[in-house]
Amino acid sequence: MTHRVRLALAGKGWCAALVTACAAALPACSSSQAIVLGTGGESGSGGAGGTTAGAGGGGAGGVSIPLTGVGGVPGTGGVDGTGACTGPDCSTEPRVPLYCGDGLVNPDKEVCDDGNTVGGDGCTAICDQVEVGWVCPTPGQPCVNTTRCGDGKVTGSETCDYGSAGPSAGCDADCNLQPGWVCPVPGLPCQAKECGDGILASNEECEYATVAPPKGCTTVCRIEPGYDCNPTTHTCAPTVCGNGAVERGEQCDDGDTLPFDGCHQCRREPVCSGGVCVSSCGDGQRFADEECDDGNLRAGDGCSSTCKLEKGFHARI
Repeated sequence: MTHRVRLALAGKGWCAALVTACAAALPACSSSQAIVLGTGGESGSGGAGGTTAGAGGGGAGGVSIPLTGVGGVPGTGGVDGTGACTGPDCSTEPRVPLYCGDGLVNPDKEVCDDGNTVGGDGCTAICDQVEVGWVCPTPGQPCVNTTRCGDGKVTGSETCDYGSAGPSAGCDADCNLQPGWVCPVPGLPCQAKECGDGILASNEECEYATVAPPKGCTTVCRIEPGYDCNPTTHTCAPTVCGNGAVERGEQCDDGDTLPFDGCHQCRREPVCSGGVCVSSCGDGQRFADEECDDGNLRAGDGCSSTCKLEKGFHARI
């Protein structure tokens, strides 16, 4: 009987020593593992996010010793091991606008915010105004340029807009105002900016860039009768009426000085026959069949070459 007890105790001590030795020889685990004696059960698995220890199953007819698992690797972008983004940039809470350029509109300080602090792109550099010719529908996204040259509206970088009439003197095809011109009403003909700026424009007949105009050119840039003015050099000289050549400043030149033949002293006359006179467009006299007569046959100055009023002008009585 004594020998049997000693054998049993000896058996138990040998088993414990074997288990201890085997446990010490095991390498570190990256997930929960268990040493199983007998047929043993399957080892436990690490918990999600490295927070749960694995536990081994009991082996049939044997002894199972659970070891604490190291656990899983946390998921990228978070701490819950699932891979979900939980950082400050991934917060589900609404972002708070902090400054101009952050892509969020602060209603107390900002009118727009396109995500930068650069002006000229639709939203000003301090986000306090949507620039002319732009719309900024989505905060944080580029603004949209609504400028359309030829729509009759001066917007964006345009300095004029010719409207449906098309490019004309003073306003070019890109809706840029030309030197010496002003275009106060979009879609209507442009006008000379000012007489005496040295730039011949609109209905100006002569120009000068001096304190006083030269002899032959008036202070409103009209050529005086009996003179001709060079449009390039802005110098004037007397004309020779009767030489048969119509010079600037002359309405006509029929080569003689006879009156009542339609041209007298290089000025047009009404045509009269049988006591009835009809107009001669460009003679400076307005008859019933004329809407206007400004004394010349040039178009673009308010009165056309056929003495019809041009758009944007009215006749002086």
